[in-house]
Amino acid sequence: MNTFDTKRAILHEKDLFPRFKVKNHNDKLEELLKNKNIKPNDELLVIERNGQKLAFPIAQIAYHHVAQGELSGEPYLVTFCGICHSGAGMVPVIDGKTYHFAARGMYNGTVLLGDDETHSFWDHMTGKCVHGSLLDKQMDVFPIHHFIVEDALKKWPDIQIALSKPLKRTIFKRTFIWLILKMGFFPRHFRRTMEAPDERLPKMTSGLGVIIDGEAKFYSVSSVKKHKIIQDSISGHSIVIKFNSERFPMATFDGMEHNRPLMQIYSKWYGFSLTYPKCAIYKE
Repeated sequence: MNTFDTKRAILHEKDLFPRFKVKNHNDKLEELLKNKNIKPNDELLVIERNGQKLAFPIAQIAYHHVAQGELSGEPYLVTFCGICHSGAGMVPVIDGKTYHFAARGMYNGTVLLGDDETHSFWDHMTGKCVHGSLLDKQMDVFPIHHFIVEDALKKWPDIQIALSKPLKRTIFKRTFIWLILKMGFFPRHFRRTMEAPDERLPKMTSGLGVIIDGEAKFYSVSSVKKHKIIQDSISGHSIVIKFNSERFPMATFDGMEHNRPLMQIYSKWYGFSLTYPKCAIYKE
């Protein structure tokens, strides 16, 4: 990201949306589907910590923007911006101390995180502090993956799901989800926070951004659909991109064992390119 411009930023001390404090995740996705509390094609975000998976309904996380809890004994933070459709997993520990976060601002048309402890502001994709007393501090980040319910259950039949209040899902799905996630609505006040867009692609192009050792590359959904399987190299590492279902592309390291997850962010082009300026684009 380029130098943070406070004149364009929207910064608040209070939460813009109720945060999702995950206190338990005992609900099984399979049971919710059987009881018709969730639909087979509903969209999910899936995280993994120490081999344990946990799902979040996008219809809820898009409302809260932030979910925070513990999984497999480790603290985690899940972020999601409903406009650019992007999010990341983070370890909310800085210098050995756990911090607590909520959606508290906007910049470049994407959500900004704010922490309770210092009221600093953080990028929701990179996990880096962009403004405040913790400027340039960096949280560890890990990828979150998009699935639909039926595909997640094929991979992990026993996967559990974290749920907030059903009422919030109903209200938000009727309005915000329909306008933004389905219709591509882009609020005017979001535009005021943005610098000049990267016009190499239409701003609402969906795709997968892959980041390895600081090098970023964007793969449009249309490119992955055309080729079905893309073999490529970033920062000297061979990767494979293909669909994990009919909707969402996913990247993996090719033919090698790695002791780290492959950082990837499903996003609209404008959000990824403004976060990772001058990123490469996969050429068909």
